[in-house]
Amino acid sequence: MAIDIEAPGGDAEELKTALKNLVGDGDLSISGHIAVGGEASIDGNTFNEGYDFTALLSVSETITQDPLVASYAAFIENHHTTTGDDAYIGGIFYSPTIAAENTHSYEAIDGITSSLTNHGAGDIGTARLNYCAFLNAGAADVGQVICSYSSISNTGGGTVDQAIGFWFSAARGFSPVTTLYASFVADLSNAATNPYYEWHDSQGVRRVKEDATFDTVGQAIEALYNPQFDKYTPGAVNFERVILGQWNGNVAEIGNEAGGTGVLRPLRLIGSSVHLPTYDVAGLPSAATEGAGAAVYCSNGNAGAKCLAVSDGSNWKVVALGATVSAS
Repeated sequence: MAIDIEAPGGDAEELKTALKNLVGDGDLSISGHIAVGGEASIDGNTFNEGYDFTALLSVSETITQDPLVASYAAFIENHHTTTGDDAYIGGIFYSPTIAAENTHSYEAIDGITSSLTNHGAGDIGTARLNYCAFLNAGAADVGQVICSYSSISNTGGGTVDQAIGFWFSAARGFSPVTTLYASFVADLSNAATNPYYEWHDSQGVRRVKEDATFDTVGQAIEALYNPQFDKYTPGAVNFERVILGQWNGNVAEIGNEAGGTGVLRPLRLIGSSVHLPTYDVAGLPSAATEGAGAAVYCSNGNAGAKCLAVSDGSNWKVVALGATVSAS
């Protein structure tokens, strides 16, 4: 039994009851649908088999002057049970189009807007707006899963002042938020062969990767790859990169690395000068703990005179400062 219904402004529970009365005891695949717009409809719905092919809420309107009135779907369950191959399956498809002859200006145009307001006094564990979850419970191979995708183009000859893929703005002047994350990625340990917290796909790739190479403890290591070497791809063994920070044991490391056919490149520190840690003799850390090659500036290490001090792995050795620099 197939039913095509439009009920603008209707009540979801009343609609659900009415549909059940029509269908009987069959499997009700849609729990409530309120459609707005001339092209909004339930397409090919059979309640025993779900949706053979449908765009659940399809609002495709041409805006001439007045802004498009928002549409509302109380709750939608989408079940596809077709046996044939479909090129596309849509959940909610919303495509406002401004006609070419339209000369009206708009302060803002929204595609799909999600807004949740809580005036109640009860506690809420988690409020999710635009929640994405993908579960591949079958045996299918999946090329990509993209939870949030945005694409911006400008082909009409006009000017786009700013194009922003993601925007976050925190409201101020209200009750304080204890901890605010503009962007949060949970621990990716053991989540994938190549788990990246961030990936910037320039010729010189910049990425942040979950890495447990050192001490079998995970850390998010940021690296920038040499743009004059082969472009880095996930998991590639040939690379040249600068590590912007990692922990090896209890020593923080910053510097260059190379793998495979990559060459270990020089490192230049930029700035007006490079400052070494400064100590007096009494305050020097353990030379053994710092390790051979560690260097500091010592204010009284050369029989009371200033000097550099270099660890040989056991003791601090004096490197005298010498004469004052002179070009002649």
